[in-house]
Amino acid sequence: MTAQDPANGLACAGDEAAGEVATALERARGPRADLRASMDALERAAAAPAPHRLEQWAMAVHDALADMAAAFERHIAVTEGPEGLLAEIEQTEPRLVTPASRLVEEHARLRREISETLDLAREAASRTDHGAADDCRRHVTALMGDSARHRQAPAWIRSS
Repeated sequence: MTAQDPANGLACAGDEAAGEVATALERARGPRADLRASMDALERAAAAPAPHRLEQWAMAVHDALADMAAAFERHIAVTEGPEGLLAEIEQTEPRLVTPASRLVEEHARLRREISETLDLAREAASRTDHGAADDCRRHVTALMGDSARHRQAPAWIRSS
């Protein structure tokens, strides 16, 4: 997508690069929306009361986490894939390579956090005390905060 400079009719390379990054951002929107919806479902599941139904609560949280994990993997694929946002940034916006590489590190950290929280939800489902549910709920809350901060990344990439 090459823009024309109205003064001389020549293609503007900067506009082309910006257009390619914008296209990659647009491709990432669907998976980001899916991820946001799965985060909302996880928040609702974790906020539900657990007393007298600990196993059902833990399984609902686990299922919501599993959905979020799948949505997060789709987000990573469209972001880190060969034609993803980060590849486009690497090719067209070299000044953003370092901030963008932080996203890859965040993806790895969030993957671990999701996996650990899934383990806690499984553990909570097999226990009768509410300590496991409390631990799981704390981890879900931390994961939600970390995920929300990660969602802000495109703004700081654009402003870097």
